[in-house]
Amino acid sequence: MQRSIGLITLNAKFIHSSLALRYLRNASRNAGYQNVWIREFIINQPAWKIAAEVQKLQPEVLGVGIYIWNRSQSLELIERLQKQMPHLKIVVGGPEVSFEEEGSLAYPIISGEGEKKWVEFLDLTRKNESPSDEVLKRWRTYGTDLPELIPAYLEEDFPQLKNRIVYFETSRGCPYPCSFCLSALDKTVRYFDETTIQKQIKELITAGIEKIKFVDRTFNLKPSRMQKLMQWLTQFKGNEFHFEVVGDILTPEILDFLETVPPGMFQFEIGVQTTTESVQETIQRKQNNQKLFKTIQQLVE
Repeated sequence: MQRSIGLITLNAKFIHSSLALRYLRNASRNAGYQNVWIREFIINQPAWKIAAEVQKLQPEVLGVGIYIWNRSQSLELIERLQKQMPHLKIVVGGPEVSFEEEGSLAYPIISGEGEKKWVEFLDLTRKNESPSDEVLKRWRTYGTDLPELIPAYLEEDFPQLKNRIVYFETSRGCPYPCSFCLSALDKTVRYFDETTIQKQIKELITAGIEKIKFVDRTFNLKPSRMQKLMQWLTQFKGNEFHFEVVGDILTPEILDFLETVPPGMFQFEIGVQTTTESVQETIQRKQNNQKLFKTIQQLVE
């Protein structure tokens, strides 16, 4: 009988969904671990109730995704599970634990892209071995063990994603060295296969998904690629697509194209950390303020 392997996280709201858990599940199954399940909870659910639901599934291994909105609840939940299931092997990952002081948590931490590191953890626990100090240190390092980029969503996900926001990547990594941002540690930018992207989006929309939020660090890093994909997306009338973009590198061609798009179909999230040039220099954030303001004004009008 195959081990029961669980992946869980606590979302801020029901409408949110976890992209990371699905990548990790797929990586596990591709590595031969078939009895891998995911469960998504909400931060306002009592820890005892979540723990009871997890215990019903009798996991031998559990991965927990920890973020700024769920850190305290997740650590409370883990403490409860460790008392109730002392033989449960736990590993945590996510930005909110990626820079913990060494030894501050009593379980392994995975930083950065986790697919390969998570599978390595499963391999070790299968052999009833503990990760060495060297391995633990590598797991806590960004930019190591980069995985192959594979689709996140399976048919089994579609019923759970209706009436929720679906998060989607077409690339990973960020070329900008902003000192305040974890994405600056990624170093390289890698792109998903275009055919794979279109196939996944078609499947999601056919399944009734109405809102897709792209979480590429800089969606308009390659303007021609962005415009080509957005042009393709215009066939899906009634759907909403959300993008994170850098405002001052939006091209005139894209701005002209947006004038042809139905209102509300595309939503842009433009991060403006500061408009003070001395601060921009300090945090290593290059930005053309004049062009940024002009672009935002054009988008609003």
